[in-house]
Amino acid sequence: MPNVIKIDRYNFELYRFKVGAFLRHSVHYRPATARVISGGELKTMSDEDFDKVVTQHSELVFARTSPQQKLVIVEGFQRQGLVVAVTGDGVNDSPALKKADIGDDNLIHDLLFLPISTIESRVS
Repeated sequence: MPNVIKIDRYNFELYRFKVGAFLRHSVHYRPATARVISGGELKTMSDEDFDKVVTQHSELVFARTSPQQKLVIVEGFQRQGLVVAVTGDGVNDSPALKKADIGDDNLIHDLLFLPISTIESRVS
């Protein structure tokens, strides 16, 4: 039988209060502005549609994409003249990692597309 930590109601409420207070003071909420594009939607997009989405939105999230679609995303950002950095696990992400201007396969979990030119313009 696995070890079970029993927390009584008082300690649970105290913990929840402390975590909530921490989050209220450390997280700055703002309206969500990211455009989410699923793998299924990306499959139906033409290059022109992709280019339009990239120019119209400052934040993009790609969800449930295949290795081939990840490569399409990199190429789409590069078509816009952006320098693209990709991190991934190096297995399924290898085509996108190779095509990107900067590729890092040290991360284990998530794939991140980072158009460097856009970030540099927001920092300065």
